[in-house]
Amino acid sequence: MDRVLEDKDWPRLGCSNTGKPVDEGKVKEIIKEAVNQQQEEDKEVEARRNNLVLYNIPENQSERREDRLKVDRDFIVTMCDDVAGFDINDADILKCIRLGAFSVDKIRPLLITLSSKDTRDGILRMGKDLGLSGRRYSSIGIAPDLTPKQREENRKLLEVVKATIVADGESPENYKLYVIRRGTRPEVIKKKRHKVAQVSLRQEVVQGNLRQEVEQGNPQQEVGQNRTVADQQIDS
Repeated sequence: MDRVLEDKDWPRLGCSNTGKPVDEGKVKEIIKEAVNQQQEEDKEVEARRNNLVLYNIPENQSERREDRLKVDRDFIVTMCDDVAGFDINDADILKCIRLGAFSVDKIRPLLITLSSKDTRDGILRMGKDLGLSGRRYSSIGIAPDLTPKQREENRKLLEVVKATIVADGESPENYKLYVIRRGTRPEVIKKKRHKVAQVSLRQEVVQGNLRQEVEQGNPQQEVGQNRTVADQQIDS
């Protein structure tokens, strides 16, 4: 792909006080290059249209690549059924590959190509339910297969949103930030995390139990048991 155009590539137009004539040949060259770049980007987006990238799916340690890929395919089919009752079969997964070199001490992202956009969108929507689907699936993430340009756009947009949060006197860590795309335009969704409130509530329950222990004169060794009960009250 051609180099990415920068601001310095564009001549200053419509400025009568520059004293420099506009180089029409240069303008046409820049416009042509910009059009070519956008056409290449459009082709790349279309090629990835039915792709998804899945994170933290346990990786089989077999030395045979074919065995590892079969386990991955079976896991995806089972996950879709368990989490969303979404019925897919092996034929719906046209491509399934791990990204990066195989290593026994890390889990590589999994790139899949689905048979249709409807199947792809159904699995992508399922991502919001993974955190509530038990220990087996809670750490798994699902994301669109973005082009390098789209990933860079997302990164810059997140930086702007984080800077805005800091300017408002808050910490970005207090928010869950993720980018969605409506058509070609990225948009940041910002949700307040409840972790701080949950910790405070846990502390209040624990302190209440401790006060009750003191008032009743129970032995100190029972305090640990009450702390466990308090944790169960919050997590349940």
